[in-house]
Amino acid sequence: MILLINPRATRPENRRFPLSVMAVGAALPDDVSWEIVDGNLPGLDVVASVSALVEKQEALGDPVTAVALTVMPGPQLVSAVPLAKAGANLQLLVTKGKAQGYLTYEELNELLPDDAIAPDRLDALMQQFDELGIELLDEAERVWATAIDRYFVQRVA
Repeated sequence: MILLINPRATRPENRRFPLSVMAVGAALPDDVSWEIVDGNLPGLDVVASVSALVEKQEALGDPVTAVALTVMPGPQLVSAVPLAKAGANLQLLVTKGKAQGYLTYEELNELLPDDAIAPDRLDALMQQFDELGIELLDEAERVWATAIDRYFVQRVA
C-alpha cells in the first residue's frame, strides 16, 4: 500500500482537489494499492488519519510500504513540514519504545511537542503505546528501572 498525503493547502472556502496525488495514484500499476489522505477536508486530523490507515493496512496484510507528501511552495509547505516531522518522530518513538520497553515523558515531549499532535489523538497514542508494551516513565522511574536491570544482568552473569 502506498499512502499519498496532500497536506492542508488552502482556507476552507478555497478547497481544491488533490490533483497531483490523484495523478500519481492513477499512474501506479493496477496491482498496487494506494490511498489519498487529503488535509483539506474539513475537520480532518491528518496525523490521526495516517496512523489509523497504517494500523488498518497492517491488520489487513497489505502494510503501508511508502508514504508520499505533495508539497507546493507557499502555505502547503508550511503545513507539510510539521506533518512530516511529526510522522518521523512518532515512528522513532515507537521504534525506541519497543526496543527498550519504555519511553520517558521527556522523550515524548521533546519529539512530539504540544502543537505536533491533536489532544484527542494523544489518548489514542497512549493506548497504542500500552498495546505495544511500551511503558511511559518519568526520568526518576527510568533511572530506577535501568539500575534494577543492571543489577539482575550482573547477578545472572
